[in-house]
Amino acid sequence: TNSFSARLSYMKNLGKAGSFNAAANGSHDYYRTRYNGTANALDRSKNTQASAEVEYSIEAGPFYGYASLGWSWNRSSINEFHTIESSPTAAISLQYLFRQKHQVSATFRYDTWSPNASFKSENVVKQNHLMSYTGNRNLVPTKNFSVNLVYTWIPSNQFYLSASGYLWSVNHRYVYDYEASQQGLLRVIRQPMGRYYIGNFSLSA
Repeated sequence: TNSFSARLSYMKNLGKAGSFNAAANGSHDYYRTRYNGTANALDRSKNTQASAEVEYSIEAGPFYGYASLGWSWNRSSINEFHTIESSPTAAISLQYLFRQKHQVSATFRYDTWSPNASFKSENVVKQNHLMSYTGNRNLVPTKNFSVNLVYTWIPSNQFYLSASGYLWSVNHRYVYDYEASQQGLLRVIRQPMGRYYIGNFSLSA
């Protein structure tokens, strides 16, 4: 296994106009995985990633705001198969305190997640006498979106009441699936499997 990573960052305080941050990241990983015994195979995977992001935040009295925008580039390979993917990321967070007793905040975020290169290996590996598994070289990054809303009431120093709601969704998700084979069960990875949602609402005091 060989790994390398680097990061560059820049920060500028704009006084009452807020603050500005910029960052760039890069990394490279190389893995060799050899299977012996029930499966004799060698996986060679490489992953090179680069990303850049700018952030801006401002605080003015009872108001606080934050926004970021970035882009990521990823080149991954597993044995002789190569893929190149690029995607944006974005986030916005707003918070407001009024009358010193009520606070509301909202956060929105969009990003993507690239599957590990090992998930794309097409080698069939026997885990035990009943189970084998393999990957899917056609996997693409999942797309994630989340929103979080919070309201807090603070009538005194001894009591507060907070209500929050959260929603997270993922598109192009992949899942493990199982199918019969001559050796027993074969675990495969399938995509896309539609959009998936997770949401919750909570009260605390």
